[in-house]
Amino acid sequence: MHTSNSFSVHYTKDTVFRYGIIVSKTVGNSVVRHRKYRQFREIIRKISSGSYCFAVVIRVKQAAVEKTFWELLNELTLVFGRIEKEFLL
Repeated sequence: MHTSNSFSVHYTKDTVFRYGIIVSKTVGNSVVRHRKYRQFREIIRKISSGSYCFAVVIRVKQAAVEKTFWELLNELTLVFGRIEKEFLL
């Protein structure tokens, strides 16, 4: 499990890349939750190149509301790189 102040990532090795996004009510109202869900879905679309072979669940935290799309993109890209490196060893 990888954790930042914006999200936590649970992962396991898999044969294909799969993902799930959890945004609970503690993050904000419906509009805020769906905005963050759409942002994370787009971030995953941008950084998943098809070469990843793991299943991942991203749990969005309250602090993610304050972050921009680009900040979240950079954080998640680093986390995915660490996960991929871990499975290659």
